[in-house]
Amino acid sequence: MVSLANILDATQTVGPESAPEILEGAAAIAITEVRLIEHLGEVDDAGPGALIVFDHELSSLAESYRFDIIVRRASSQGVAGIAVFLPARSRLSVTALALAGKVNLAIVRLDPSSDVSMLVQAMAREAADELLLSIGRVRRACDAIGKVDPQQHTVEDIVHLASLILGRQVTLSPAEGRSRPGAVAVPAVSTDLDGSWLLSDQIDGGDADALLEMVLWRLAAQISRCSMEHGRSARAQRLSAAEILLQLIEADRATRAGLTSAARRVGIDIDGWHAVVRLEFDNLEDLFDDEGSAYDERDRLAAVALDEVQRCTTSCHVAHEPSMIVVLWTTDRPPTPESGLTLQRSMTEIIDVLVSTLPGLRLFCGLGTLRSNLTGLSTSATEARLAASSARSQRRVNQLTSFDALGLRPTLMEWYGLPSVRESVDALLAPFADVAEAKRTALLDTLGTYLDLHGSVSATAETMHLHRNAVRYRIQRAFDVLD
Repeated sequence: MVSLANILDATQTVGPESAPEILEGAAAIAITEVRLIEHLGEVDDAGPGALIVFDHELSSLAESYRFDIIVRRASSQGVAGIAVFLPARSRLSVTALALAGKVNLAIVRLDPSSDVSMLVQAMAREAADELLLSIGRVRRACDAIGKVDPQQHTVEDIVHLASLILGRQVTLSPAEGRSRPGAVAVPAVSTDLDGSWLLSDQIDGGDADALLEMVLWRLAAQISRCSMEHGRSARAQRLSAAEILLQLIEADRATRAGLTSAARRVGIDIDGWHAVVRLEFDNLEDLFDDEGSAYDERDRLAAVALDEVQRCTTSCHVAHEPSMIVVLWTTDRPPTPESGLTLQRSMTEIIDVLVSTLPGLRLFCGLGTLRSNLTGLSTSATEARLAASSARSQRRVNQLTSFDALGLRPTLMEWYGLPSVRESVDALLAPFADVAEAKRTALLDTLGTYLDLHGSVSATAETMHLHRNAVRYRIQRAFDVLD
């Protein structure tokens, strides 16, 4: 059935008169027919769902007590609405409006300067075209869909709007629904809705179905635009949060204080409890021929990680840089033994998803403990760095290493977290910058494992699956580089 809104929209094609005004009732109410009423006795002839239009003479009764009686008679017949010709400043009976609202009967004010016959014809034609789908309605539907602001409305809003204007139900359904008998189907176009189709029941299998398909294609284009706008906005928000997150992780105490307002602005709940997960790449660049492809894949992996984390917690952020992905897990509740286990299980599952997303990927993964406020966030980030370093030295590929399992003293961890200490470590290892990347990685991994295992060549060889002579060669080469 066609809606009251469709009927009133059709009057805009008649002339330049002011638009109809719904004084009571819903625009979405269904209309089965439009009937011009010249005598009160004709009200009793109107069927259920009818919109009855009073001529100019009868419309004068709308400001009198008699209109209350008319509303009661109309509602008893199941009439959907009453339209009257009245000036804008006219006031209808308050009791009549209240009664109409109670029985869900619409009251519409029409411009008295309108041509009655042309107006009623346009309205009746619209009601009769419910199954035939007029070109005028198609034009109005396409125009209205095109005017929707994609930043202010969701995909569901746009589909609902199309349904109202067309006077028929349009749905967004999975791909298997497109084969439903008696349906006109159009792919939803947007990659965010890949596999979804726009569906509406067929009208008559002829030109009307072609018109309906035109509207669905216009709707699909607008849905695609809406999805792109939302995606662009969400990406900008994600990148802003990622930038702030990286700054928080690397900042000293004084700098962190200055980042407080920026962190709040991008949605980081700095007053909560935070755990940082560090996912260091071992071979990402080896899987791609150029840096651009590696960056795109890193960005894709970060997006996958964010989607997966959001399934587990409502507050999370993800950032990435050439060597790693950082995940910030935030909760408003103090940690418990159960929450720690939940966090570890969730992150293990996310690591599995990332590895399956890019076959052959090798990660060294470190998990910090849950700590409160910005200082705790930085501390957890340092813990995650130490845990990832331990995973690398032990060659624990694609396995989550928790800082709690390392047994490091808090004082040692806090010392390592100082920017000045990290700068000293960077200065100590600076000579390796002149070594080719592949050799540099091999030498540093071997040296780190050798030192972690208290200088045992045999234990290092066993851990790294190398011959002992290869370990001795690499250690000697590392010592030469470091002088």
